[in-house]
Amino acid sequence: MAAPAVSPNNVIKAGTALAVPALRLNWMKIKDAHSGYAIWSSTDLSTAFQGEMKVSMPIDLLKCHVVARELNFTLLSPQPLGHLRVKQEFLVNGMVMEEWDFEFGFVIPNSTNSWETLMEGDVEAARELDEADWEGTEVVVLTRFFDGERELGTFRLAMAYTQ
Repeated sequence: MAAPAVSPNNVIKAGTALAVPALRLNWMKIKDAHSGYAIWSSTDLSTAFQGEMKVSMPIDLLKCHVVARELNFTLLSPQPLGHLRVKQEFLVNGMVMEEWDFEFGFVIPNSTNSWETLMEGDVEAARELDEADWEGTEVVVLTRFFDGERELGTFRLAMAYTQ
C-alpha cells in the first residue's frame, strides 16, 4: 500500500522553542484480533492532527473481545524518536470509559513503520448494552503521541456506530 503524499495537513510539525520531529499518520486498520477480519480501515489520515476526524464504525466492532489496531506512520526527521509511546482514551459522552498506554520505543529517522496494538475491552459492560443503545452514539477515541514525556500531537477519532 503506497503512503499518501506529504502535505502540511497530516504532519506534526516542529514546535516553537524545541524542535519536535515531524510525524505523519499514513493509514489505520481496526480488526477483530481473533479472526483477523478487518472491520474498518482508512487510507487517508490527512486530517488526523487537525481537530476531529469523524467516521462511521460498523457496530460489529462491539462484538469483538479483543480489537487490533494497526497504525502506519512515517517519521519525517533526520533525528530519531527515543521512546515513542501512545496514550489512548475511549470516551462516551465526554466520560473516559477505558484508557490504554502503549509503548513503541525507538523510531529510526526517516522511516515508515507499522504498529499493531491489541485492546481487550470491558466485555461484561459491553454485554449489558444492546446494539441499539450504541447506534447513533458518538464515541471519541483520543490518541496522544509522545516521545518520552514530550507530547508530539493528538488524534481525535469520533466514531458513530452503524449497521
